[in-house]
Amino acid sequence: CWASCDRVSCASRFENAGKGMMVARQHPTGRGPDFIGVGPEKTGTTWVHDRLANHPSLWMPPEKELSYFWQDIAYPQETAFDRLTGDHWHHQRYRRYAKDRLAHYLRHPRTRLQQCKRAAWDVHHLLPRHDDKWYLRAFDNAEARLAGEISPQYFFLAEHQIEKIHRLCPDAKIIVTLRKPADWIWSWGRMKVKKRGFALDGPEMEAFIDGKLATNSFARSCASWLRIFPQDQVGIFFFENLQNDPWSFYKDLCTFLGIEPRAEEQAIVAEKSNKGKSAAIPERLQARISAGWAEDVERLQDLLGDVPASWRT
Repeated sequence: CWASCDRVSCASRFENAGKGMMVARQHPTGRGPDFIGVGPEKTGTTWVHDRLANHPSLWMPPEKELSYFWQDIAYPQETAFDRLTGDHWHHQRYRRYAKDRLAHYLRHPRTRLQQCKRAAWDVHHLLPRHDDKWYLRAFDNAEARLAGEISPQYFFLAEHQIEKIHRLCPDAKIIVTLRKPADWIWSWGRMKVKKRGFALDGPEMEAFIDGKLATNSFARSCASWLRIFPQDQVGIFFFENLQNDPWSFYKDLCTFLGIEPRAEEQAIVAEKSNKGKSAAIPERLQARISAGWAEDVERLQDLLGDVPASWRT
């Protein structure tokens, strides 16, 4: 499907997005997100979340990744009991959230109005059955501010699920962050393989790489998002630009969302989020990934027109 989309210039989208700053919620019902970050894991999503959550014109849920549209497939009709007793990583995340919030309320039994609103959000997050109405109401605390969320699990969703996102949030802007495939797979693989106690250059890492090569495609997923959402609602940002010039990256992000970048944030913008220890990728693994993704990179270049040159070297 990637070939069915017109070639898109990210720069032109930023120019068009900057014409007229948003001043009110864009969702027609006053509920739901005005923007959704869908870039895959290890592409700067935590940095994007942290910087946007700190902007006074925006509101983001207390929990970074709502992951609703992914959970709707992986764990449909899940109850609160399921979420708080299951053994999957996202069940563990719910339990950790519940434990942290309970400890907070025990330490601060007297709460002000703002805390009461947060408490209501916590109950809404943990207890009801998660459905479309639940998702839209998760942004009610935004009031007059623009609202959004960042969920990396959305990027590789099937088209029918992206279509569901569009039906539910037709005016939402979509933030896609991408990273050089070799660096992306290596960074993600290091996290996964290390947690399981395996060697970084062993057969487990090779199996992880081969799995990503077989199932994931930046070009196919970008084409799906650009086909289903209007092109001026999809902003594609490259991790390499964030590394090279965080302030320009931040300004482009703000322009796309229709908000003013805050000059006083310039020092904070340069800070890294979710910083981990670096480790060079072995040459044989880099060659394996680069060869496996070469065709996908070319397709992405045809689709977007401005893929970083380093991706093809």
